Amino acid sequence: MTHTCPVAAVTRLLGSRWTMQIIHHLREPRRYCELQDLVGEVNPTTFTQRLRFLEQQGLIVRREDPENARHVEYALTPKGRELLPILDALAAWAQKWLLHREEYPMSKFHLHPQTRPAAVALTVRDLSRLLDFYQKLLGLRLHRQTEGLAVLGAGGPDLLYLYEERTARRYRGVSGLYHFALLLPDRRELARVIGRLVQAGYPNAPTDHIMTKTTYLDDPEGNGIELYCESPEDGEFVVDGARFYARRRDGTWSDGREPLDLAALFRHLHPGDDLAAPMPPQTRMGHVHLHVGDLEAAMRFYVDVLGFDNKGLMRLFRMGMVSVDGYHHHIGLNTWQGEGAAPAPADAAGLRWFALALPDEAAREAVLANLRRHGVSPEPHELGWQVRDPAHHRVVLTVQPEVVALAAQEEARLRAELMA
Repeated sequence: MTHTCPVAAVTRLLGSRWTMQIIHHLREPRRYCELQDLVGEVNPTTFTQRLRFLEQQGLIVRREDPENARHVEYALTPKGRELLPILDALAAWAQKWLLHREEYPMSKFHLHPQTRPAAVALTVRDLSRLLDFYQKLLGLRLHRQTEGLAVLGAGGPDLLYLYEERTARRYRGVSGLYHFALLLPDRRELARVIGRLVQAGYPNAPTDHIMTKTTYLDDPEGNGIELYCESPEDGEFVVDGARFYARRRDGTWSDGREPLDLAALFRHLHPGDDLAAPMPPQTRMGHVHLHVGDLEAAMRFYVDVLGFDNKGLMRLFRMGMVSVDGYHHHIGLNTWQGEGAAPAPADAAGLRWFALALPDEAAREAVLANLRRHGVSPEPHELGWQVRDPAHHRVVLTVQPEVVALAAQEEARLRAELMA
């Protein structure tokens, strides 16, 4: 007979970030914006998902003013109110054992919440071959080209830099790029590019992560690529410290790695849609996923030194995720090339650097100051300043308001669609 552990059941219900804070602040009914302000720096999309999940679990109720449809407030149900003494006990325990200890400093540096991945640079051996792939098959556009360098994007910010070095070598068992992930604006555009790949017979792995719809592939030189769109209306990611899961909107669980229903995806295409059309200008760099040799050292660097938020360490999965602004992950980290994998040699093909876009010079100076406090000396780079993480990946800090503005525009559109 299988027995459900009560602690595990409670963890699945309340373990997601922000959930207990929402319950704590609903001791009295509150309007949406008031509650969001009290909870703090939570991404509005994530906040809406948490509220809907708590409604589905019968812990909170949503009330609309019949005379004013915009006046919506949330309140605890009797089932939810029974959790308040438990949260009070946890708060008392934290006050006694956590908040005054040096191991849990209250002044942790945080990246500016508008920071976003901007671009990835690859060292490639055959630039002509790669340009043909990225333009004709993937649908990127050539923004500019000089001797030995091509810069591509989707008509908006630069997304991909290709540096040709014909003597570069591909190494196994070293740190480097697992994949870079291009974020498309919707399922229709994802359907278009997957349709193009299928039509060309190019190998790819369409996958349903529940909270995102995606496909994985390698370019002709073995650089990993993810193409995805957000689907938060279907569910959310959950990390329990050991593994990664996905929770569907109806509360049921998934391993988050289901085959993508291509027939359903292709129904988002419109009659007459051209599969050869390039990626739309709203396409942006969604996240970067890296192979590292020491997962905990990498997490410490990205959280404590660069200032990302820790989105979860999955020890049994040998992976960690960090982000800002409540996003599921802007940087993924794994040890799938082996624990203790060495940095890639200087002549390696593959990841050359990746860039983070900050909204203004003040935000970048704050990061640089924190780096220096941790004994890290930034170096000049053509796009700004660069540092190396423990696996020797080069992280470039740029000021790119246009990247930040595009992200804000697309995230606002997604929130509006989710609330509709």
